[in-house]
Amino acid sequence: MFEWYQRYNHLAEDIKSLITKESEILIVGCGSSRMGEELYDEGYQLCTNLDSCSVIIRHLQEKYKDKNPTFRFQEGDVRAMEFPSDHFDLVIDKALFDSLQCGESAPKNTHKALSEISRVTKPGGVYFMVSFLPGPALATQLDKPEYHWTVSHSKIAKPYLANKLTLNPEDKNTPKEHTVVVAKKKETVMEEGEENK
Repeated sequence: MFEWYQRYNHLAEDIKSLITKESEILIVGCGSSRMGEELYDEGYQLCTNLDSCSVIIRHLQEKYKDKNPTFRFQEGDVRAMEFPSDHFDLVIDKALFDSLQCGESAPKNTHKALSEISRVTKPGGVYFMVSFLPGPALATQLDKPEYHWTVSHSKIAKPYLANKLTLNPEDKNTPKEHTVVVAKKKETVMEEGEENK
């Protein structure tokens, strides 16, 4: 198993403050991360893990076949998800957004993904993102009227740097933190209109 950016235990306090044991959770671009499993083991069992790689999804479906059927692994494209609108209380993204920033179609792909994430998130629900990018740059992309989010961001130390007493020369110019974004979907579209009065 490979864990991009941050392990669950570094994010658990923030994540658990946003949900209850009855919350519907979606992890986009789950890869082979153990985050879904660790949430499940702590009692957050309404968890769907989405990834576009059929090989990893089949592997994880087999690995976790004895878990509660509410703990699901599904192949899919975050830019065109099959879930109903206003379905999830929390959408977790660790590195997927950053991967969408690559290539000539980055702006189009990013907009499609963010639009879909907003669509499937319940009013009052949260898009929780961990990114390599700085907070102000992320806020510029996320805090747009069409997504209906209220965006805040903070920093968290990169685990491998936080545990080092000294930095290697190649680490000197590397940002020492990841950005954690909490984008809360407005309860109603009216909130957005009221803000602009």
